[in-house]
Amino acid sequence: MRYLVAVVSLLLLASISHAAQSDSDAQALSRLVRAYFVEMGNGDITAIERTLAADYMVIGGDGKLETRAERLAWLRSNVKDLADIKPSELLVRIYGNTGIVTGLVEISLEAGAPPIRERFTQVWIIESGAWKMVTGQITVVKK
Repeated sequence: MRYLVAVVSLLLLASISHAAQSDSDAQALSRLVRAYFVEMGNGDITAIERTLAADYMVIGGDGKLETRAERLAWLRSNVKDLADIKPSELLVRIYGNTGIVTGLVEISLEAGAPPIRERFTQVWIIESGAWKMVTGQITVVKK
């Protein structure tokens, strides 16, 4: 009986510890995602390059698949339009060393014009001890 109580106690402790670690990872990844959008708004392409995995790919709002190099080139060309980008509705889920992030961004291009709204999904992994974004998908929200 004591053995059973000890095993159950250890399993319970392990699950609480895992949940606490997942919460901590989720909070860290949420901060990183917010920082990614700040970097985008500031035009800090160097910081974004450090965030994206070497094999990063994204499906843009137009449905086109872009490689890391293509996405970085697009960001360099359009950085002035991204100065006012605001993420919201972030939902971060952690599965081992993988994080799935969904959310909404609003991009204001011109004063008085309605913002562009995009839903996004990002997949992140821990690589060499750091979170790296490996893929993403963007859907333009119609008015």
